[in-house]
Amino acid sequence: VSELIDQYGLEVVQAYMTHIQTNAEVAVRDMLREVARNASARTGTSILEFTDNMDDGSPIHLRVTLDEVLGSALCDFSGSGPEVWGNCNAPRAVTLSALIYCLRCMVGHDVPLNQGCLAPVRVVIPKGSLLDPSEDAAVVGGNVLTSQRIVDVVLGAFRVCAASQGCMNNITFGNESWGCYETVAGGSGAGPNWHGCSGVHTHMTNTRITDVEIVERRYPVHVKVFTLRQDTGGAGQYRGGDGVHRELFFRAPLTLSVLTERRVLAPYGLAGGEAAARGLNLLIRTGGRTINLGPKTAVPVRPGRRVYGRSLRVPELIGSAGMGTESFPKLTVRPEIPGSILPHSWSSARKAGASVVLVRTSVLKLFSCVFIIGKRPTRAGSPPQEVVLNIDRFIGQ
Repeated sequence: VSELIDQYGLEVVQAYMTHIQTNAEVAVRDMLREVARNASARTGTSILEFTDNMDDGSPIHLRVTLDEVLGSALCDFSGSGPEVWGNCNAPRAVTLSALIYCLRCMVGHDVPLNQGCLAPVRVVIPKGSLLDPSEDAAVVGGNVLTSQRIVDVVLGAFRVCAASQGCMNNITFGNESWGCYETVAGGSGAGPNWHGCSGVHTHMTNTRITDVEIVERRYPVHVKVFTLRQDTGGAGQYRGGDGVHRELFFRAPLTLSVLTERRVLAPYGLAGGEAAARGLNLLIRTGGRTINLGPKTAVPVRPGRRVYGRSLRVPELIGSAGMGTESFPKLTVRPEIPGSILPHSWSSARKAGASVVLVRTSVLKLFSCVFIIGKRPTRAGSPPQEVVLNIDRFIGQ
């Protein structure tokens, strides 16, 4: 930034920073107008509501009131649960971060993530709630667990996609002299025209797990199993991604800590799609005694014991939910942004005299491809033609 200021001057740099924020604001307003139109046509109202719960039963509730004229929204989290005794309280900044992430994901073209995304949105978060706790509240789980559930609630309200794992599956083990921290992946939720991915991180984390060879070389642990857990993603017209099965064998005395979610309540499906399987954390002693550790705990472990994880949806031990056959509105991207064209036949489109544009929109850290056959008159004086094609088979390319 200092180099830019030296080269162009402070006023120019500040002006362009303002332009970037304004561009993001315009993009979000266009998206909110489109959502409001689709919601009104589908349900007769431009109010969206959704509630999901943490494993301890704490509700996270969101009511979105859309203004189609202004392209604005009131996001009201009133009705969410109070601050909890545990560590899953999410500071207000974490709640806002989850919201701005979702807004950016729903915008259909490329804009930098910045404060302008929140300009069209007024946010209400009750003081003293799980989403804006007191200064004395424990918050470590709010960043790695509750933030993921907030994303699930926002995307559920906008009916963008089914729930992902809803958790970063935090596993730590060690003693006084060393420690290891893992976040285990799971499955991502399905969308209106795409399947979820298996064994990936989504939303509020992009961490990569350490290679098995490195873990076993540096720590007294043996990774006995690390594989996808088949058929744990929710079924539907578009299927959720499968979770992960990870089994650790400890060769030294240590303390094990698990900080996870979706062990009680499964990731939801949308539009008739099925929910995913729940996660499970097990401690298996040398004699074969098996103990369910629950979603959150810290226990001493002696050598020869195993920890077994069964995945649910997306994060560590969880699978993702499915999307059903119910119709979903298409979000038309405005303005249209020219891009690359995949080398496939578009003869019918070209016979109609239309130009082809490719727009990629990032949702759940995946790329879904929306091909817009843009406006161009077929002959002088004729009205422009517009066709939208959603090509789900190209997702992931």
